[in-house]
This record gives sequence, structure tokens and C-alpha cells, in this order.
Amino acid sequence: MSNLSRRTLVTGAAALPALAVPAIASEPIGDHPDAELLRLGAQLERVEAEWLARCAVDRKRRAAHEAACIAAGLPKIPFDGEHVDEYTAYEKKRARVPYEGKQAEAAETDEHGSNVVWVDIHDRMFDLIDKIMEQRSQTVAGLAVQARAIVMDNAEWWDAGAEGTAPEQDRARLFLESLCSFLRICPAPISNKPA
Repeated sequence: MSNLSRRTLVTGAAALPALAVPAIASEPIGDHPDAELLRLGAQLERVEAEWLARCAVDRKRRAAHEAACIAAGLPKIPFDGEHVDEYTAYEKKRARVPYEGKQAEAAETDEHGSNVVWVDIHDRMFDLIDKIMEQRSQTVAGLAVQARAIVMDNAEWWDAGAEGTAPEQDRARLFLESLCSFLRICPAPISNKPA
């Protein structure tokens, strides 16, 4: 796992059965034992909202592209693992098909082929994740912030087709889902995962 050792995750989780999830609304954030974590967590939640909004834009564009490809007689075909050149040529044809949002997507792409909107979101998100994980949570609320950060740090685990890739990744993903459920949080990658 990036930015978090298994030992740290297991040690933090080991204390959970003895804890009840408290309501901290009545406690001022400045006096809270995890005040800095809660402050960073609020910032991460704002970036997370941008992350979700961007996922919706991308999903809409992918759907528009796939519909245009189907209309052009170029439906998505699975890669058979053998005919690389033919598959690559076919995908290049599909990439040239115009669709709603294609020009906007091109305008958001830098000279390296990276989407500048995603680069900005990720730069801010990973900076916050690093700062969050430098803290040591003292409360369930602080642990919830760190759980949210770890899920965001590994968002690709909840992408379509991510399940079944590696047993240790699947176990970590399932554990994080259980931890988030226990903590009564639903980070964006979990709420956004394909049905």
C-alpha cells in the first residue's frame, strides 16, 4: 500500500473494537485532540467533491465516445492478448471518432498527454494525503480522516475491473470498505465504484 504500511493500518484498526463512533459536533475543532487532522480532512473532502465531479464528466465523455464509435461501426472489442498490432490499429480508429466533449477534452490535455484538470486535483489531493498520514490519530474522528485519505490514495482499487487483480489488493480493499462502513464514512471511490 502506498503511503501506509500494513503494520500501521493493522495497529490503528486493532483498537477499533473497543471504540464507539462518537458524535463530535458539540466539541470545537480547535480543542479536539485531532484538530489538525480534522482541518486537513475538511480540505480533503472539498478536493474529493471535485474528484467526484470530474469522474462524472469523464463518465459522460466515455459514454458519448462509445456511442459515437458504435454509430461508426467501431464498437469496443476485448483485447485477446495476442493480436497487438491489429488491436492498436483498431483503437486508433476509435480514438479518431468525434464525440461530444472531445474538443474540451483535447483543450484540457497538456503536451505530455496528461489532463491538466486531473493533474491539479491529484497534486492537491496527494499533498493533503501526505500531510494527513504524517499525523497520528488520537480519536475515531481522526482515524476516519485517515481512512478517507487511504481510500483516496488507492482510488484505482475501486475502478471497473479492479476486483480480482491481486489477492492482497482485494483483501486491503475489502478491509478498507469494512473500516469505512464501521466509521460511517463513504469516500468518493467507494461511492463512485461501478455497480
